[in-house]
Amino acid sequence: MKLIWLYKINCNICDQILEGLELIDDECDVFGIHMVKIQDPQLAKRYSIKTFPALVYFRKQVPVLYDGDMHQHDKVITWLTSQDVFEIKNEIEEVNRKMLDKLLEENEFISVFFCDLLSEDEVLEWLRKNRFRQPELNIFMYALIALALAFVVYTAFLLQCFKPAPPPPVQHPKQS
Repeated sequence: MKLIWLYKINCNICDQILEGLELIDDECDVFGIHMVKIQDPQLAKRYSIKTFPALVYFRKQVPVLYDGDMHQHDKVITWLTSQDVFEIKNEIEEVNRKMLDKLLEENEFISVFFCDLLSEDEVLEWLRKNRFRQPELNIFMYALIALALAFVVYTAFLLQCFKPAPPPPVQHPKQS
């Protein structure tokens, strides 16, 4: 994943923004996003970029242009790691550990496929550690089980206590 910063030479605004982007460069690296800067009018023309500076995020050769305020570098990193930018339709995403943690925080359900890059012990340890990431779901499940059990016990109590009395035996006419 590449973040390309297109700029013009002798541009004061470009220099100011570059200083801010330098602050998030290390954080981008943690998410597996490599930031590069380039001054190439042909590349800008190819992607219909008319104003400078510009940020273009390439994810699997799909360009996404940043249209926010580049002076606010915290919003740039939020945009880079958002699902709107990260997700490619009909494609299984390859992520690093940091991006997976972010996806788990933002999504209620997610499927993860682990491949041979991690040992089996590392995968099992990670799964055990992240097994109960949604405690409110566990509390809801336990409450539902407790409610169902209470209903069964209450029903059994009612059936036992309010059992109708057996009818008196009917005497045969010859016995009277």
